[in-house]
Amino acid sequence: LLNARRNSDKSDAPFVEYLRSLNVDQPPDLIIAIGAPAANFVQAHRKDLFATTPMLFTLVERRRVDFSKLTEYDTVVAASNNDAVFFENILRVLPLTTTIAIVVGASPSETWWRNEVAKSTARFADRVKFRWYNELSFEDMLKDGANLPPHSAIFWIGLNVDAAGVAHEGNSAFSRFYRVANAPIFFHDETFFGQ
Repeated sequence: LLNARRNSDKSDAPFVEYLRSLNVDQPPDLIIAIGAPAANFVQAHRKDLFATTPMLFTLVERRRVDFSKLTEYDTVVAASNNDAVFFENILRVLPLTTTIAIVVGASPSETWWRNEVAKSTARFADRVKFRWYNELSFEDMLKDGANLPPHSAIFWIGLNVDAAGVAHEGNSAFSRFYRVANAPIFFHDETFFGQ
């Protein structure tokens, strides 16, 4: 979460030194980087942190891994998303949809996802209107999500940091959003199913 809020890696040096000092007497046997922020961090500091310790990158989208920076000690178990399929699914399930609100935060990682998903949604622009929430505070997202026009759907990418710079942890933002949303919510994974 702290990584998600930052726009630069200038504050990494103290954290890198902290990790190094924690493990000076007994380096880890394996490092597991879970998710894109972790993968980005360890790739940026691989030579400074346990350069020859085996590392596993997982729960990361393939596009988020810099394969040119991998070492002989690195293994990647990545996912590959076809973002357009998510929107095809919405339009198949709700063929009358005219508006899709996309919930995504404003952190560097979320901005990357917003830009990637925007490429995939361009082909649907003649059929539906997209409302991007990355430039809204969470309070404004709640207001808009409660007042969407008829034949709307919501696609939840994720929310770590809103446009006001407020960090949101775990499922709390989704739970609040779900309670006020006036349209069905779709996801790219099953994390929130059954919530």
